[in-house]
Amino acid sequence: MQANPSAPWWNSRVESWTVSSQEDLDHFLRNWGASAPPRLERRGQQKQLEAFVLNRLLRQLEIKYVFGFPLTVTPCENPDFKVRGPNYAAGIEIVEACDPREQAEMTQLARADARSREGYVHLKDVDFPGKAEKFAKLVKGAIDRKALRASTAVDHLLIYSNTDADAFEDKTWKQNALLGVNSSKLQFQRVWIISGDHLLTIKE
Repeated sequence: MQANPSAPWWNSRVESWTVSSQEDLDHFLRNWGASAPPRLERRGQQKQLEAFVLNRLLRQLEIKYVFGFPLTVTPCENPDFKVRGPNYAAGIEIVEACDPREQAEMTQLARADARSREGYVHLKDVDFPGKAEKFAKLVKGAIDRKALRASTAVDHLLIYSNTDADAFEDKTWKQNALLGVNSSKLQFQRVWIISGDHLLTIKE
């Protein structure tokens, strides 16, 4: 995928790929999409960020039962990726659930860290009132935004939670927080949420 194996994976163009087994997929995902481009180097790296999110979904699904092998992933636009195997094919659109104010603060902190020779230590209280409500609101907002713009080729919506609202919470807490969010009136067959190490789904 990349000419220089010592260069970060995100410096390469995101292209189509096919793997024939779970072993091959595990090996491939150790590099492709394994980490997000650094925050201050993300200009022009949208597809690489999307690959990072898709990597986290593919690692948690039982691919042989969902898509099957050989598995082919093709980058495109609206949907962001087409994923197909002998069992199933789906267009997957990726969206971030985030608070713009949080993102601006994180960018400022990254810049401060880049300027500091000793590193910048930032302590933040992530246990605040209304966390569950904020998490649900951000997820619902992400769904609503994509519902207005997604093409008919989008089958699944994949949401990447990038907020302090779900920080350090377990999977049960997150599932309970999302109980009031549903996708029954939307065109998506399934809505996935990547939240920390957890894979969640919105129930119809």
